[in-house]
Amino acid sequence: MNRANTNCWLSAIGGVNGEIWSILETEKNKYWLGTRNEGVVLLELDESIPGNTRRRNLLETDGLPRSSITVTNIANRPIFYSEFGPYRFIEEEDRFELDEELWPFDEGRTDSLFTMTEDHRGNVWMVFPDSVVKAIPNSDGSYRFTAPEALKFKKTSTASIFVEEDDVVWFNDGDELIRYDSKLDLPAEFSYNALVSSVSINGQPDAIHNGSFRGPSGGAVLNQPGWAIPTLNYNQKDLSFRVAATTYTAPEDIRFQIWIDGRDDSWSRWTDQHEYYVTGLDEGAYTFRVRARNAAGRLSREAGYSFVILPPWYRTWWAYLLYVALGILLAYSGRKYYLMWRAHTLAAEQALELEREREVNKVLQEANERLTKANRLKDEFLATTSHELRTPLTAILGFTSVLREEIPEDADYREFLDIIEECGSRLMETLNSLLDLAKLRSGMMEINLETCDLYYQCSNGISDLEAIAERKGLELIVERPTETLFVDLDVLGFLRIIQNLVGNAIKFTETGSVRVVLEAEDDLVHMRVCDSGIGIDEEFLPRLFDEFMQESDGPSRSYEGFGLGLAITVRLVRLMHGNLSVESEKGEGSQFTVTFPKAAPITGEPIAAKGFRNVDEKSG
Repeated sequence: MNRANTNCWLSAIGGVNGEIWSILETEKNKYWLGTRNEGVVLLELDESIPGNTRRRNLLETDGLPRSSITVTNIANRPIFYSEFGPYRFIEEEDRFELDEELWPFDEGRTDSLFTMTEDHRGNVWMVFPDSVVKAIPNSDGSYRFTAPEALKFKKTSTASIFVEEDDVVWFNDGDELIRYDSKLDLPAEFSYNALVSSVSINGQPDAIHNGSFRGPSGGAVLNQPGWAIPTLNYNQKDLSFRVAATTYTAPEDIRFQIWIDGRDDSWSRWTDQHEYYVTGLDEGAYTFRVRARNAAGRLSREAGYSFVILPPWYRTWWAYLLYVALGILLAYSGRKYYLMWRAHTLAAEQALELEREREVNKVLQEANERLTKANRLKDEFLATTSHELRTPLTAILGFTSVLREEIPEDADYREFLDIIEECGSRLMETLNSLLDLAKLRSGMMEINLETCDLYYQCSNGISDLEAIAERKGLELIVERPTETLFVDLDVLGFLRIIQNLVGNAIKFTETGSVRVVLEAEDDLVHMRVCDSGIGIDEEFLPRLFDEFMQESDGPSRSYEGFGLGLAITVRLVRLMHGNLSVESEKGEGSQFTVTFPKAAPITGEPIAAKGFRNVDEKSG
């Protein structure tokens, strides 16, 4: 609208696009217009010539952000602010730049600026999503910043603010109106309490603590007296704690931190949880500590609940005393048995020598008869019972162990014991493999399936192989899954599976690592044994699980073995309703995958090893 003398007329100003958010007059007939996403418009009106208007559109190319712009007067100069902060116009450079004196954050801060205003003292109030910042002017024209604790709460982009002359701030955020008086002190720290409202043993319906304790006078107290510290059995180590706070201002914004003294090194992160589950604690004394933080950022007084977990029976002092007594008894019995065996051996050797001197011809004849009989019985060897085959070899290994204890460490012939023990162990392993394969092929092997923690069984199964991997400089790892995986296994049968697969991986890997990875997929559980070894030729893969098959064969082969391990492994996996597959590339390593059906979770101690047995052993 233009006015001349007593006349006035209305006319549209061309070239102004978009929605006008704010208008500021800085000089007579000079106006700054803030728009929605269309930058800033500078208008200069000439009253002497009706309709004569000089217009200039200032956009991103002039230094403004791509956002809605509001124009306001701060310290007698125009300030152009958006969600990205306050900007000022530099006339000498004819462009806009961020007013760093009014911006309380470092470069890169992404908090949105909702609105800003100046009070009568020259203080600038800026509203952000989670705070209100007050910029107080210094004598040199710079500002110092403060953020009232009482105004630290969530806000929306519709927020507006008004400051009275007595520094009372009115804040509106759509559906509520807040009055803030900085002259009124906020409540001091620790003006309210955090509480441990209940403590329960997981799996038991009754709580062992309900929020308060009986004091000396019979009344309720919050602090736990010494007589109220419970002593829990080792099987009661899984606990749940419910927490609360004695403040009713914005209860949905209360946050909690916990610290289990005796297990943790510091406070946990702040969360809005009211119930915490604590599992897997070892024996010892613990204190569950909790503190709260309200919407104003004020901390509560700390609360705690102390308790003691007893060790399992097998880690008590009387159990260790029993172990020592049993060790002494076994050592005494072993020593006595060795002396008797030694005396018997010497007597037998003397009698044999005398017999040889008297009946040389008779011995030769009997030797020929034994050779003939051995030739007849060679085809019946695998049909003999496991006890008939294993007992002599077990005796050799046992006596070798006894001799190792008796022969001095620096004896020249001590190395022969290592050779005897290594060869005997290898022969025993081969014998067991032959017998197991025969029983598996004939269907005489029976398994006892029980629900087990797969990670627990894998860790136990490879413990005997860690020394071998370490001697080769390999890294042997069982990766813990994100959840506990339960499957139905025969424990000793699974021990044979994991040792065969991991043992092969170590044998055929010279550098790198061997990893056991456990993961769940729908109703299946996969155990993957991965190595960085020599790999398997693609042409040999179809025959990999056949008996007596090895990729390198003949006297010049690089690795020992009879080719029985994988044949036994695949049959044991199938007996446990599983599946075994392999992926390999020559020179790149191999991955064997064992897949079992997922079992329902169980609680309690890990399953003890019961193992598989033969059908023909049922009757004793």
